[in-house]
Amino acid sequence: MFESYFALLDTIFLPVTNLPPFLSIAIFAIFSTLLVTFILKIFERKKVRAEIMKRLEEIREKLTVAQRSKNSEETERLIKELLSINKEYLKHSLKLILISFLIVLIFLPWLNFKYRGTAAAILPFSLPILGSKLPWFYWYAFVSLVISWLIKKFID
Repeated sequence: MFESYFALLDTIFLPVTNLPPFLSIAIFAIFSTLLVTFILKIFERKKVRAEIMKRLEEIREKLTVAQRSKNSEETERLIKELLSINKEYLKHSLKLILISFLIVLIFLPWLNFKYRGTAAAILPFSLPILGSKLPWFYWYAFVSLVISWLIKKFID
């Protein structure tokens, strides 16, 4: 089953996979990060998120006042409300995380098949446990994190 899927991806991405591993893995990391960012921008409901954050902040302020005045009934009610809104926020966030995970899941098994046991990058220094040869997944994760950080800096 996976063989035909992997063969399809091999065919589609042949020009990229012919590059040195550090470069091809970096390209896949950049591509998948951009894809995830673009799709999340489509699915993210900023107004809903902003509204939830505003409500959370209002309740936190009221909770602080209630705790200072030692009003235990009001404190308990506000904590329940805070937990309810927090649950709503987590549901919203989990949907976005699931979408990201599914997109990345398209490429990771194939990349593992393609580059397993490959030193994607050779560092000029040695890291504890890893040494100076960085496996493909660590290189992929590093490039993805840097690109994600840069995108967020420029977009937000």
